[in-house]
Amino acid sequence: MNNKKTFTINQKENPTSKRPFGESYGGEFTVRRPTLADKRTIAMMEHGAISSLGPVEVAQMPTDVVNMNYIFSHLDVLCEDRPDWCYIDKLYEGDDEQAVYAVWQEVKDFLDRFRSGKTTNDDGAGKTGGETREEP
Repeated sequence: MNNKKTFTINQKENPTSKRPFGESYGGEFTVRRPTLADKRTIAMMEHGAISSLGPVEVAQMPTDVVNMNYIFSHLDVLCEDRPDWCYIDKLYEGDDEQAVYAVWQEVKDFLDRFRSGKTTNDDGAGKTGGETREEP
């Protein structure tokens, strides 16, 4: 089973515009399977982002903020390569946010292969219009 995945989202459909994300969201992402140390780091980063200004009740936070904390905690640890546009401090609501969710769907699908015990090389390329390849 491959422990890395490289993909793009520029040809994936933006659910808001119903058109491909395009070159504004171009570039390749390479993510790797998390180690146990990565899982610990991700959890600490997510908790740190939530509580950096003091104790916070997560249930009272906006769902999109909680989601972005979760997603970027993973991306910041697992991305070996990603385009310059895909950093939380460079993004805004709207199309940028939709692009982050498209990236996360690719990462989530990759990670789910390990969590579910699935061991085939079916990476789902072509199902969502993006280019995908996995590396050993």
